Amino acid sequence: MDTEVVKVIEPTPASPKKSHIHLSSDVWNHFTKREDGSAVCKYCSPEKTYGANTGNSTLKGHLQKHHPELVPDAKQAKIEDALRTPMTPTEAAVMDQLLRNFIIEGLQAFRMVESPAFRDFVRALNCRYQVPSRQTVATSIAKEFSEVQESITACFKRVPGLVTCTTDCWQSPAYDSYMAVTVHWISKDWEMRGLTVAMVDVPESHTGNYLCNKLLEALQLYKVEPKVGAIISDNASNAMLASSLTKEKLSDEWGHPVVTLRCVAHIIHLVVTAGLKSSDELLTRVKKLVALIRKSHVLRDKLRNFCKANGEAFHIPQAEVDTRWNSTLTMLESVFTMPKSLEMTIEGGCGVSAAEWGRLQELVDFLQVFKECTEVVSGSQYVTMSKAAYMCNNLKRHLHLHRRIQGLDVDEMNSKLDKYLGDINSQALLATFLDPCFVDTMERNQKLQAISSLKNILKKSTTKEPPRKRSFLSRGFDDTIVGEAELEEFPELERYLQSFKLDWNGNPLEWWRKSEKDLPELAAIARSELSKLASSVPSEQSFSRGGLIVTDLRNRLDPSTVESLIVLESWKRSQRKKENL
Repeated sequence: MDTEVVKVIEPTPASPKKSHIHLSSDVWNHFTKREDGSAVCKYCSPEKTYGANTGNSTLKGHLQKHHPELVPDAKQAKIEDALRTPMTPTEAAVMDQLLRNFIIEGLQAFRMVESPAFRDFVRALNCRYQVPSRQTVATSIAKEFSEVQESITACFKRVPGLVTCTTDCWQSPAYDSYMAVTVHWISKDWEMRGLTVAMVDVPESHTGNYLCNKLLEALQLYKVEPKVGAIISDNASNAMLASSLTKEKLSDEWGHPVVTLRCVAHIIHLVVTAGLKSSDELLTRVKKLVALIRKSHVLRDKLRNFCKANGEAFHIPQAEVDTRWNSTLTMLESVFTMPKSLEMTIEGGCGVSAAEWGRLQELVDFLQVFKECTEVVSGSQYVTMSKAAYMCNNLKRHLHLHRRIQGLDVDEMNSKLDKYLGDINSQALLATFLDPCFVDTMERNQKLQAISSLKNILKKSTTKEPPRKRSFLSRGFDDTIVGEAELEEFPELERYLQSFKLDWNGNPLEWWRKSEKDLPELAAIARSELSKLASSVPSEQSFSRGGLIVTDLRNRLDPSTVESLIVLESWKRSQRKKENL
């Protein structure tokens, strides 16, 4: 008999019900769990209890509502997570551009990016940014220079009217020779604009032909040579020859007249220098006094102490430098504030009597006028050519009124000014006539000459207004200015002569901006004429920036790198000014 075996399957014990409360959460640092699974807040009074089925999120909500100081800041945690995330290529590119701007505009050395201190500083500001190497920075700046050159070319293509360029040569502290080229114009909004477009390496002999070729190369690079109307340089013979040769080539090639202009600031310096060549014994004594104090730290310390005791302003006396404009005046001003202390500093006295200090004061007042004129004509952000002619004619009167001043050869200064005054008045003729601030300062014959030139220019215009019959009053007004000059065929010229003019310190560009619709043809001429600068100072300013780039500790820069840094700095500076390029 078979026995049936019955397998008894025991029931599987039921799994314990999972609790919704997980002790692994940080929230349990602030709650106590009871045996029945409920949670009690450690801080609430009276006691706050939550059931066994309460989730961690509810407990955390309790903390956020009643004890927010105990809850970690979720946003802060996300920021910390973000700081540990590498930068995207787009973010890195933005940071790289900002770094290049800092180096270019701040005239900083490339080696700065490899300085441990600089890298620590950047890491503290943004630990996600990886500072590039100096070689990477140099390469990226060269690439940006190529891009900016294209932007400058496009900018010149949009320029209305003609432009003026200045040029000059310079030797860097590394003994490399450069030629600067700057371009200036008046925008559609009637504002003065200017850029340094080249700092050309000129290693060969600076002959007129060589400099001319280098200047043309710089202008052709930006395709601006068709718009050049004037070239300004100093009075060196090779510079004037280079400008004249460039003028001839541009005029022949593009069919419009190009003029060469002398730097008026340099002319004023030549006039002052001519008077100082035969300066008297008093000025020579002052120069020796200054040299003595400058080379002795003992005397400088004594002078500083005496100035403090006497209540006089202490200055280290400035030495006279023949090639530096207004340096004689600067020297006299530096000693004139402390006569009593100088007398006490030098054993036996400084050798300048009270009467002689009075003579020096007269000399300072006399030279101050030349300094003021130099500063005005050296500007590049406002109209200067018309001011230059007006001021140089006033200098002529100034020399006549002070022809007996002691310490200078005023006759020699007069002779030097006469040598250039005719050129200055000629080159500024149209600019002065078209400047509503200075047109009324012109002599009758100068006005007639300017009107004659403008009539010849207007005759070539393709859009002429029909002649208008003049009123009796307008005829009388015109006749008092231009004599028998007939203006019926030139109604714009007639309206300009009858228009309201400005004071000497007015803004001629703003005047033309408002008058352009009524005088469109004259406005086009004025835009080109008023853009002519009176000096080549913008080129000199480029050299000043070059001297901050090429230093004794940074004397192995390639000339092409120097040029890229100077041109980029000029471009970025103009962008900072929000110029409408």
